[in-house]
Amino acid sequence: MSTANHGISQLILLLGLLFLIVPVSVAIRKTKIPLPLALVVVGAILGSIPGVPILEISPDIVLFLFLPILVCQTSASGHWRDTRDNIRPIALLSLGHVIFVTALVAWCCHAFMGMTWILGVIVGAVLSPPDDTALVSIARKLPIPRRIVTVLAGEGLFNDATALMILRFSIIAAATHSWSFRGALAGFFGVVFCEGLYGFALGFLITELRRRLKDPELEILVSLISPFLAYIPSVALGGSGVIATAILGFYVGQARSKKFGADARLLSSAVWITINFIAESLLFLWAGLSVKQMFVGLEEYSTGFLLTAGLGLTLALVIGRFIWIFASVYIPQFIFGLFGRKDWSPPWRNLIVVGWGGMRGAISIAAVLTIPVGTITANQRQLMVFLTFCAVIVTLLVQGLTLPALLHWLGLKTSYDKEQEHFRVEIRNAREALDRISARASGHTAKDGVLDRMALIQERKELARLFEDRHISTDSFLKLEREIDHRESSLILKDST
Repeated sequence: MSTANHGISQLILLLGLLFLIVPVSVAIRKTKIPLPLALVVVGAILGSIPGVPILEISPDIVLFLFLPILVCQTSASGHWRDTRDNIRPIALLSLGHVIFVTALVAWCCHAFMGMTWILGVIVGAVLSPPDDTALVSIARKLPIPRRIVTVLAGEGLFNDATALMILRFSIIAAATHSWSFRGALAGFFGVVFCEGLYGFALGFLITELRRRLKDPELEILVSLISPFLAYIPSVALGGSGVIATAILGFYVGQARSKKFGADARLLSSAVWITINFIAESLLFLWAGLSVKQMFVGLEEYSTGFLLTAGLGLTLALVIGRFIWIFASVYIPQFIFGLFGRKDWSPPWRNLIVVGWGGMRGAISIAAVLTIPVGTITANQRQLMVFLTFCAVIVTLLVQGLTLPALLHWLGLKTSYDKEQEHFRVEIRNAREALDRISARASGHTAKDGVLDRMALIQERKELARLFEDRHISTDSFLKLEREIDHRESSLILKDST
């Protein structure tokens, strides 16, 4: 088949998969099955049918196209107040957990599979970061308390960066047969500092540019380009790209309420939600379609060895996450208790959900496929690919499908229902306060658009005050802000006609 015909067939396959998302979504709409899991299963079924072509997504496409989009959208949806309130668990998961699990996996690979330590570290770096995209997508249909979702989403901001940096240094060590802990540590923190500074500076420049454009379409164009402006130069200079992209998205996300207009916020939200949905869905379908690649090039390994290695390493990932989570909470509690002091004490039910939520996803697959063959042998690389696919598929299906039952067993649905009731009361009280402000600003009888705008300005000030004084949550603030944005957009449309 010619290159042109192959490219056309891949494009047709891509369009077909995009269309396939629609019936799958409709079919599970009334079930408790999360869409990502359904897409993985459908992809695996399609991939097992003889003659069905495989979507050939290059790992570079995942790392340079999908990853910046997903990281930027996730970070932009977070808020500084929520992150600050949960900074300790987020830091423990995004940095400490990744390092601990990488070391645990490296030990397992060395002790039970005969790998060298450096190859074990490579496998550990690939498998250590849970895929927050998978969990947050699944969590949308499950009664998970908001704080747990916030912590897991916050973990996803930087765990990929930590793992990819470890992977980068370990690949260099495998290629050069040399390792300097001091050099690697200095390089790691150097990259973190430089990328963080670059992401912050770029976020400031992008925000100011969008503020001055005052054109929603141009603002959206700039917002779509900005993740790649953060990611690609950082990678080209030897960094991970994830840190710069996450900080850029986080900075812009914090500025949107004060710097951007109502039309730009509404349009940007719609565009980014759609793009994020497409990217997530394609990655999960691709993961399912790629299942049969797990067994390619593994003829020299016995079936028993592969099953034992794949399932054993996956079990080590799950157990290692629980060990880290409970140890990082209860050991400090014990130490502080010796001195008569109290320490941070989250509910044990929350810890179980956070532990069980450590599913692996497409980022691990992309990372393992980017390992150069020259660094390791082809057989070693294919074994790493198998181990990675096994961990991704098993954790997505087993943990994802059992998560609803776990939530029910832990009784967290009751906590979730109370949280939602509190949210509804919070919204109702805030609306009443905004209505009073609007009535005073408009004088009850004014129909003039100018006075309507004055009322909206006063409502925004009151909404900001309620949020800053912690009378409303971030979710309530964003929901009410969106309502005000819709009303202002209607006024703009009315004026234009």
